Amino acid sequence: EYAVKWVNVIGKIEQINSSGAFITNEINEVTRISVELLSNNTFHGDIGVVTPFRLQANKIREKLNSTGLSDIQRSRILVQTTVRFQGDEKDIIIFSPVIADNLPKGVKYYLEDTDYLLNVAITRARAKLIIVGNQHACINSGITHYSRFGQYINDLTNGRIDIIEQKSESPYE
Repeated sequence: EYAVKWVNVIGKIEQINSSGAFITNEINEVTRISVELLSNNTFHGDIGVVTPFRLQANKIREKLNSTGLSDIQRSRILVQTTVRFQGDEKDIIIFSPVIADNLPKGVKYYLEDTDYLLNVAITRARAKLIIVGNQHACINSGITHYSRFGQYINDLTNGRIDIIEQKSESPYE
């Protein structure tokens, strides 16, 4: 299995105010994947769920709390905004980008102006990165870094990018 996986989820952005956005379908899929991982007796690591918006993080946390996971299982998962997650690492990172075809201007401007946050979100995984979102909408969002990232993962998944195994020349390995 690949270290990077995109789970394509189509949804609509819902806003409560100008600073908060969420996509219900992403929340549901992030929760499903998290519960599946935490309930699996073969996975003993920790999970980080990262999203650009506090409203999305809060709704994911609420949904996870209503799943029946034990306190011990829930202690293995951290759900945070990308800003709050800086400097932290987890075995598996689940990234919820909150990008859809109906991208409101305020959401788009925020995501455009915080390009460094995408880097934070996708580089915190020790073993695996799972993106849960609308890949087509990311590619066509008009937000350069999300477009390039979505296209890169698409090309990687479809074998358009060769992965070359590099051998070390060091005599000490």
